[in-house]
Amino acid sequence: MMGTIRFWVAVAVVAAGATPVAGQSAEPGAYLGYNGIAHVGAGGWVRHVPFGSGEGKMREVADRLYGDPETFTNRECGAGPIDFAAYANGLALHFQDGVLVGWSANAPDMTTLDGIGV
Repeated sequence: MMGTIRFWVAVAVVAAGATPVAGQSAEPGAYLGYNGIAHVGAGGWVRHVPFGSGEGKMREVADRLYGDPETFTNRECGAGPIDFAAYANGLALHFQDGVLVGWSANAPDMTTLDGIGV
């Protein structure tokens, strides 16, 4: 439940119009977003993986960054079964019917591209 609360906090903060600091560049890694996950590469490029993207695409990025996750399924969700990929760094990705539908983060180093922690 706490991850869901953090997700909605992130949506509210990002939707409120937070903007990056001029000249600030993100370190390579995954960043949380209101519409999915942003993957920043070593060269500074950004690849957005929006909600609705295939599980394989998102898992490829996250597994490369964070290693193999613990995976499990919640079959009791009213909307249908939800699959989770929980990484050791505190990031958990949520998939339903093979697509990315959410994330939760329980790690102080997980932020948005704007540096907002959740």
